[in-house]
Amino acid sequence: MYNPPANRVEDLPVLHDLIEQAAFGHVISRSPDAFAASGIPLLLDRQTGNLGSLRGHFARANTQ
Repeated sequence: MYNPPANRVEDLPVLHDLIEQAAFGHVISRSPDAFAASGIPLLLDRQTGNLGSLRGHFARANTQ
């Protein structure tokens, strides 16, 4: 997705703060027949990797 320079936020602590405030994401996938979307809780590990790492989970019963 194109993000115009005037709208970009590249300050990692600011981005991490936004992620921690939301603490929720969506996984979207497509099959030949339809799209599927599932909301998942997320935890941010700021210390893993260069940018941090997101950890989330699907319920076992989720068909996606």
